[in-house]
Amino acid sequence: MGIYSVNDVRISQAPSRLDLLLQYEPVLEFILIHKELESILNVGSSFGLSSVYTGSFSTVIELSSLTSKEQFDLVCAIDVLQYISPSNRKHFWNTLKQVTKRWALISIPISHEMDIEILAMHMQGTNITLSETFLNVLSHPSPKTNLINEEIAEVGFRVIKEVSYEPRLAHYLTMLNNTVEGKWKIRILNDIHRLNRAVSQQPEWPSYRTLWVLEVPLECYQ
Repeated sequence: MGIYSVNDVRISQAPSRLDLLLQYEPVLEFILIHKELESILNVGSSFGLSSVYTGSFSTVIELSSLTSKEQFDLVCAIDVLQYISPSNRKHFWNTLKQVTKRWALISIPISHEMDIEILAMHMQGTNITLSETFLNVLSHPSPKTNLINEEIAEVGFRVIKEVSYEPRLAHYLTMLNNTVEGKWKIRILNDIHRLNRAVSQQPEWPSYRTLWVLEVPLECYQ
C-alpha cells in the first residue's frame, strides 16, 4: 500500500520513462494533496508532468511567453533554472512571482554530470539531436542552493520547504532507459515516494535533486 492508488484517475498509468517518474513524483504528491488547485502551469516540456498526472494544466517553454494578466494557482519549473544564465535569472524570478497566485515548485539537479549520457540513451533510435548550445549548457554546473535561496528571498517568495530528493543511485539506473506502465507504474511511484522521504530525512544519503516549495506571501494574494 502507498499514497498512490491504481483507482485514482488523476495518476497516469500510461507508459512513461523511469527518470520522469523520479523527477516528477514530488510534484504529483503536491498536486494530489492540494485539491483546491484550479490552474496549473508547467514550465518546460509538457511530457514531464503528463507522465504522472492526467489532469488539466498549461505548458509554456519560457515564462516570458505569458502575458502579464495570466496567473496560476501553481507554477512548476522542474529542472529549468540550470538552463537560465545568471544574468537572466532575476527576470525569471520576477516573472515567476508575477504569474504565481499561490504556489511555485522549483527544482534543480545538485549535479548533472551524467545528464548528457542519459539523454543520449533516451534519444537512441529517434531523429532528435542535441544541439551544441544545449550540450554547452549541460556542461556547466548547476546553480548552488545557497545562491538560489538568496534569489528567492530577494524576489519575495516564502520558502515552505527545501528538500533533497531522488536517490543518486536511482538516477544513475535510469540510464537503463526503462519504461513502466499500469499497476507496476503505480507501485514504482509509491516506492519512489518512500525513497524520497528517506533521502529527505537522511542528509548523508547522496541525492540528485533539490526541490523548493514556494508560497506567495498571504498579503499578496488576498
